[in-house]
Amino acid sequence: MIKGRCGRTVRKAAAAFLVLWLCVPQTVYGGNTVSSGKSIQIKDIPPAASESKNTKKVSFYRKNGTLYKTVSVEKGGYITLPGMKNSSAYTFMGWSDKPGQTKAPQYEAGQRIRINGNKKLYAVMFKRSKEPDLKESQLEKVDFSKYRKVIFVGDSRTCGMEKTFEVDFGKVPKGVSMVARGGQGLYWLQRSGVQKLFEEVRCSSSEKRPAAVVFNLGVNDLAYCNAYIIYMNQLAEKLKARGCKLFYMSVNPMNNAMRESQYKSEAKIREFNQKIKAGLSSSFTYIDTYRYLMRTGYSTWGGVGKSVRYDDGLHYDTTTYKRIYNQCMKKINGK
Repeated sequence: MIKGRCGRTVRKAAAAFLVLWLCVPQTVYGGNTVSSGKSIQIKDIPPAASESKNTKKVSFYRKNGTLYKTVSVEKGGYITLPGMKNSSAYTFMGWSDKPGQTKAPQYEAGQRIRINGNKKLYAVMFKRSKEPDLKESQLEKVDFSKYRKVIFVGDSRTCGMEKTFEVDFGKVPKGVSMVARGGQGLYWLQRSGVQKLFEEVRCSSSEKRPAAVVFNLGVNDLAYCNAYIIYMNQLAEKLKARGCKLFYMSVNPMNNAMRESQYKSEAKIREFNQKIKAGLSSSFTYIDTYRYLMRTGYSTWGGVGKSVRYDDGLHYDTTTYKRIYNQCMKKINGK
């Protein structure tokens, strides 16, 4: 025991203070002042925030049924849906109220939904081995009765499509050419890409068939959609004067959980597509391959033609590149 001054102990001093405190009238939350000797009833204490009846839980489950994460949301509030990394055999597509779904998700990563009650969401995972691998004979061909040629203008994804044809078939389909450069966007198109495009569309004055030009740019500079709209509408007049029919392919889906880029995301792609579709002039026909891939599934497995393959959530497998090409060609041919 520790001794205080004048031989008094610390314990005795503490006991004396407690007796003095109990003799002083006290005020309790939710009640009146009471005197010593009377019982004290504590009431009306507000519940802890974690126990609020208005708090709802959103539980996310993996493909195998195990819990991925749980998020608490105030009733009537909104939640931004998370993403999930792909596995070697599956592409994460989004979320659904029903377990076991493999494509056409009910919700997508980055989408905001309102929560009014406890909710369970299950990962929609596309099995990559189920994606058809188109043969050369199955590819949609250029309709030469309508077009003299088809030109794809784009970035690394268009380069991947071109490389797919060269590796799998030894050549790009007849009547098709690619004007593309990896990692580029509007600046490249304005400075050098457009000159290459003008060379591709050049033809004799006697040629009556148009060249179909398909633009697939934007994933590398999603923040500049308004600048795209202005430039593309101006460029349309020059290309129409050169005998071109114009198409704009949607920026196609990605899984940002595989790269966690602040510049590219599922929500930003959807916003870009919405704006570009609404802002382009009637000179363009919009081809929505984004929705096509979300309905049918896709594979992100880059490195076409390389021994080392990788999944960055952005570049596609050869199977997906061929399906994107085929869907585009069907729309161009009016099917």
